[in-house]
Amino acid sequence: MTIPLDVHSSVLTTDEFFRRLTELNPKRKYAAMYNSVVKGFVTDPALMLVPIDDHLVHRGDGVFEAVRLAPKGFFLMKEHLARLARSAELIGLKLPHTIEEIFEISLKLQKIAGLSSAMLRIFIGRGPGDFSPSPYSTLGSQIYIAIMEFKPLAAEKFIEGVSLMFSTVPVKPGLFAQVKSCNYLPNVLTKKESLDRGYDFAVNLTEQGFVAEGPTENILVLTAAGDLVAPKFDYTLRGTTLVRTLDLAKDLLNKTGSIGGVAVHSIGSADLSRDDLLQASELMMVGTTLEVLPVTRVESKKIGDGKGGPVARALRAELLKDLGV
Repeated sequence: MTIPLDVHSSVLTTDEFFRRLTELNPKRKYAAMYNSVVKGFVTDPALMLVPIDDHLVHRGDGVFEAVRLAPKGFFLMKEHLARLARSAELIGLKLPHTIEEIFEISLKLQKIAGLSSAMLRIFIGRGPGDFSPSPYSTLGSQIYIAIMEFKPLAAEKFIEGVSLMFSTVPVKPGLFAQVKSCNYLPNVLTKKESLDRGYDFAVNLTEQGFVAEGPTENILVLTAAGDLVAPKFDYTLRGTTLVRTLDLAKDLLNKTGSIGGVAVHSIGSADLSRDDLLQASELMMVGTTLEVLPVTRVESKKIGDGKGGPVARALRAELLKDLGV
């Protein structure tokens, strides 16, 4: 719904302001939110607001995590919170609550929302104060946590697979690739590029031509030589789901001698080229919301037989066991 522009309208009352917010997007399915600015919880999406002068908003000066809630609880919560703390430390951002307190807030949000399958979004901003780029001009860091229902991908995506292109958007350098910051403009432009060109996903390349990552997901490759390899974390975000998937792959290989009946020689990370993707036996996107998603086409090149492969199926099955789904 778009509200017609009326520059002659009077100053809105508080009631009118929130009425318009409610009418603007009635389909917002955010179940609950914690806001440290007001030190409380809300369940009305119209109240799930962040101050415009929080540096999180106008500078992207903040860090975040997205955590999946599954039947067994918050998946890899310890790892997500550890990465949150590490990201904040790397940019000199003080956590407004301890890790233990953030976990307690998250549990209360789950209870308020009454959901067993959800996504938890944790944002820490430098805080409100002014519109200066100075990180020292705010009232102090703040935390905003929202929880909403999880919507899985369509089942056929895990059978038919998805398409991938090589992005022209420059990869984030060094520190910026390893901090899960709220400055996601390169990620947004990468996703926009793929959608504008009719692909499901896009992957960045480093200046040296090495494969990096997608907008919100890691890449995992079963090479033609039979090695299961992810790009190095030197220039990609250390994905919690990817790290767990690699551990599950090692366990499976140790127990059965194969993964999905496929002989895998080694599991690890390395520099990967464009050709490594084009010549891959299997190619997968791995992430919190994607699980292990097969890629069956890279630009004009079909991967494997054009369907999701046995390694992707086996790894996703192990990950779903972990989730309790």
